[in-house]
Amino acid sequence: MVINENLFQKRCKQRKSYLVYLVTSCEMGSEGWSGWDYYAVAHGSTEEEIYNDWIEQCKIIYGVDLSEDLKCVNGKWFCHYELAKNELPSSVYGDAQPIYIEESYRKHTC
Repeated sequence: MVINENLFQKRCKQRKSYLVYLVTSCEMGSEGWSGWDYYAVAHGSTEEEIYNDWIEQCKIIYGVDLSEDLKCVNGKWFCHYELAKNELPSSVYGDAQPIYIEESYRKHTC
């Protein structure tokens, strides 16, 4: 079921899709815990378009408006924490296989 036909058509015309998410950091009192948060698939031709689309996706998916926290500092994008994005493939010449996501982290040491 397509909720917004115009938005759906716009996104289908854009070739690149990205998995965008926050990379939360260890903070005092967190006992060494950090993680990844607010996963969303965003689309766009520029960094600004991609991250603004991520903001819109977070409103729809999670019911949160993070637009006040979105900032670019020295070419790195943040929304209180650092933002990360990975391009999602849409086609391949060959037999497509499932995409595997690996947890990437350094073990906490005391």
